[in-house]
Amino acid sequence: MTYKVIRNAQGEATCFGPNEDFYQPIVKDGETLNIEADVPQPSTATLQSQANATAQAYLASTDWMVLRQADSGEVMPNNIKDARAAARLEIKP
Repeated sequence: MTYKVIRNAQGEATCFGPNEDFYQPIVKDGETLNIEADVPQPSTATLQSQANATAQAYLASTDWMVLRQADSGEVMPNNIKDARAAARLEIKP
């Protein structure tokens, strides 16, 4: 969230938020302006959905190595195999 702070000639600062919403208090030089915003935390389902998407994207980006190994016999590096196994474990319904 972005806040705009306007300081007057006396050194007092006034804070405005989105849509020019005014926030109290007015503070003077040397004082601290604390603004707490209610930022919604993502739900467990949202976090899992994001984890699933990240893991699926990784698997998709390395699928060509699986096909190369099946097609030509060129062995996939162990670190990629391990990372793919870890990605599959991250995916949950």
